[in-house]
Amino acid sequence: MNTYLRVLAHSMLLIAVSRASASVVYYFEYDEWAAAAGTSVTEIDFTGFVPGQYISGEYSELGMTISPGATVVNYGDLFVDDWGIEGFHNPGDRFTIELDAPRNAFANLSPGSEQFVFRRGDEVIYSSPFFGNGFVGFVSDEPFDSIEFTDAALSDNLWYGAPIPAPGVLALLMMFGLTRRRRVRGE
Repeated sequence: MNTYLRVLAHSMLLIAVSRASASVVYYFEYDEWAAAAGTSVTEIDFTGFVPGQYISGEYSELGMTISPGATVVNYGDLFVDDWGIEGFHNPGDRFTIELDAPRNAFANLSPGSEQFVFRRGDEVIYSSPFFGNGFVGFVSDEPFDSIEFTDAALSDNLWYGAPIPAPGVLALLMMFGLTRRRRVRGE
């Protein structure tokens, strides 16, 4: 088997292997999290809505939807900018942030106690402990495409990192690089 095919086979094997549990680092300061999350971070602040409005797809152009939805609330001093969302009217007081592409960085500012369940498709890759009032950011070594807020779900602001390339894209880039290198050598 030539070197090109061997490298391709090993690459595809690495792409196919997935772990059941992610390694996650917590951050309790925004600046530290943002530095670890990378250069492109999207912020959602939930301003510009009517109190009591139920939202779900209003941020889809920014790569995020809320399932089944959440109620916009204005609790004044409870939230940094007065505005946030809650899931108290949903079954189990929960809602899920669904992202349009896999990512590895997420953060939330909450006035309450939150637990987060990170998923890729239907697979749970990480369940966090409960975190109290304030900022908490996560950076995972495994990509995720949804984050469930459990038990008394509240969010003041939230942030997420840029999409990460799909494994298939990485494999194609590697194959292009190997093919290109071979052509240069062969000339």
